[in-house]
Amino acid sequence: MGDELHDPACAGARAPKAVNGDRDAFALTRRSFLGGVAAVGSLAALAACSRLPKQGASIPGSQTSAQTGPAKLAVAISQPAAIDPINVRDAAGLQVVFQLFDPLLRYDFEQAAPVGLAASSFEASDDAKTFTFHLRQASFHNGDPVRSEDFKRAWECIVDPDSVLAKNLGSSQVAHHLSLVDGYQSLRSGAASGLAGLECPDAQTLVVRLSAPYADFPSIAAHPALGPVPASALVDPKGFAAAPVGNGPFRMIGSWDEHAQSIELQRFEAYPSPSEIDAISLGIQPDAERAFREFQIGNLDICDCPITQYEKAKGDRGMSADGCTMEEGARLVLGSELSTYFICCNTTIEPLSNPDFRRAVSLAIDRDEICRSVFKSTRIPADDIIPPHIPGYRRGAWPYARHDPQAAAALLDKIYPKGKDGSRGVKLKLSFNPDGGHKKVMEAIIRDLADVGIDCETDTAESDVLIGRYQNRQYQLAHMDWTADYPIMDSVLFPLFHSSSLQGSNRSGFTSAEVDASINEARTIKEESSRISRFQDANTLIAQMCPIIPLMYFTHIVLGSDRISRLYIDPQTRIHLADATPS
Repeated sequence: MGDELHDPACAGARAPKAVNGDRDAFALTRRSFLGGVAAVGSLAALAACSRLPKQGASIPGSQTSAQTGPAKLAVAISQPAAIDPINVRDAAGLQVVFQLFDPLLRYDFEQAAPVGLAASSFEASDDAKTFTFHLRQASFHNGDPVRSEDFKRAWECIVDPDSVLAKNLGSSQVAHHLSLVDGYQSLRSGAASGLAGLECPDAQTLVVRLSAPYADFPSIAAHPALGPVPASALVDPKGFAAAPVGNGPFRMIGSWDEHAQSIELQRFEAYPSPSEIDAISLGIQPDAERAFREFQIGNLDICDCPITQYEKAKGDRGMSADGCTMEEGARLVLGSELSTYFICCNTTIEPLSNPDFRRAVSLAIDRDEICRSVFKSTRIPADDIIPPHIPGYRRGAWPYARHDPQAAAALLDKIYPKGKDGSRGVKLKLSFNPDGGHKKVMEAIIRDLADVGIDCETDTAESDVLIGRYQNRQYQLAHMDWTADYPIMDSVLFPLFHSSSLQGSNRSGFTSAEVDASINEARTIKEESSRISRFQDANTLIAQMCPIIPLMYFTHIVLGSDRISRLYIDPQTRIHLADATPS
């Protein structure tokens, strides 16, 4: 890749799918159920407009009793597209992979850092280009030892479109995670047979060389899709896809296909610290409405809480104090995610090429009211493009992401003063996909803009149409979402605002040499606090220019039954079933 900049942290604009395309350039799409169709990775918000039980009904999950036999939990997921780490492409699949496979590291949100998982330790070179991982003694579910070559095999299968697995199952959709590994482009193009940047000095050591400095690489190495693959997967690729053999805390029982009604997992007894949960049944549900009904009659232990049931559930189930931990007396979890809902400004055309106009638009919008009236206070107003669980988030970092219509009008008076008829002579179109449940939000924004003298109308189209418009910047204002693949600032700032991303996810057309320089330098800084500070410098510059308008952070709303004594759901909405405590 030479000195060319790449975006390994390319997550996906969640909706519409318009911001997706080639996986090397674009991000994961809006996640579906248990990976959110209305809330990324969550079991939440899907049923906001569905037929639901009467408001006065109790939440029967509270009526289930503690388990007296083997500890088994039933969890709702949607139908995944794939459940192996090579082909996983949606949040439902990632939830399965998270239980079956251990990558080198796992991001610990309490420590705000990646920690050892399959690797017991790792070192980074001073130039942030070489990372050495030391593996624990462990085995796959079939008894084979986990060796460094199993990680090398897995990563090369992800990148190589001509690998045995790709030829049988299709090219991997998650290759972008490894775009900074030396030799990536050569393997993708067929000029090489392996990744030059991967070395296995011995069975317990994996050395990763990058083509450019990237101090946050350990956070990438914690992604669930980057777990090891046993040699047997190459012998029977289709068998591996149907019943993946992993190294994680649970193993598959039986197999899965598109017609399966559930995915059955059993505790892996040879795991270094076996779970207290004996078995997991991942029940495949067609929608959140059905899942909630199954929870009500006691068939599920973990499911979505519809917005309309939220207040009732708080009283019946008790509210989690930290937004992550479900425990006795507090089995309703409302937690923020690594996802931001925003309005993207086309900065290449008037009047949105004027920063003061963009600032005025941002100041005109009442985020608190939208979260309160549309989402019943289950969303969080955004005051930074960086979500709160990412180190480097600062409260109020985007000074124009607040409701101040007087300040908005004052800015507009300087550039588009009102005429005798009270009009400013400005007309805008706000583009969005009408199928995503965004209409009420967009209508609220249009009312807010009207209050400061901006005439705005809706511009709706299907995702396929919006794809072309957004890629060619044929829009004025547009609803978009962003989900960071990793809890690092680069996973937001580089894809959305770096000039290298103009042909990818930088849909606003924003460019700044100073911002580019700050991000480029931050990527190379090994010491974490200094690295975050430099990213914050870039974020401060971007915030002043308002190329996008942050509106709110997505959340997950998850209900648990009395069969759960303690369960952790992280801000990436991954359910830590292996660490759960049964009642």
